[in-house]
Amino acid sequence: MKDNEHLGIFIRKARLKSKITQRYLSRKLGCTSQFIANWERGASRPPLNYLRKIQKTLKIPEEQFISFLVKESLIPYKNIFK
Repeated sequence: MKDNEHLGIFIRKARLKSKITQRYLSRKLGCTSQFIANWERGASRPPLNYLRKIQKTLKIPEEQFISFLVKESLIPYKNIFK
């Protein structure tokens, strides 16, 4: 499985747990729902500047999100949100 797919699955699970639609998430992030669908399928990855917005909108605990990103080698260090 590619890194993009792991991140996509993580985002999709968090979105569904929060009972948020792709459309709602796209509006909150200022992008299209097609972007969200591509991320969730692993076809692309959200830009780094979207990660904080995704974390806050989906109410993912910061430490959990950072830990996932570091574990998957999607960010090089834990201070990305600082």
